[in-house]
Amino acid sequence: MLDFERQNRAFFARSVPDRGDDYFAGFAARHAELLANQAAGLDHFHVLVDEDGAVLGRFNLVDVHDGASAALRNTGSLGVLRRTGFVPVGEVVLSGQPGLRHIRELTDGA
Repeated sequence: MLDFERQNRAFFARSVPDRGDDYFAGFAARHAELLANQAAGLDHFHVLVDEDGAVLGRFNLVDVHDGASAALRNTGSLGVLRRTGFVPVGEVVLSGQPGLRHIRELTDGA
């Protein structure tokens, strides 16, 4: 994951605020924290890998108890949220950038 994040840092920075050098320097501890949040059901992290195990992409749902949010300039994430049944419910500020909070109501069988 660290290699994938480093290789794609500039790409991600075009649609979400850059994570900064500290994120990469302390990646192991941050990654362990993220996995603990996932185990607690707070966040959901996913990677798309090819047949050789190389990471092709990632997608994250964080702070799911309060709704999933995306920055307005992150058109890719906004599109995925809308196509998968999430509905915008309000404006938010994400790392100083305007965004939209989304929710998706789950029912039995959904």
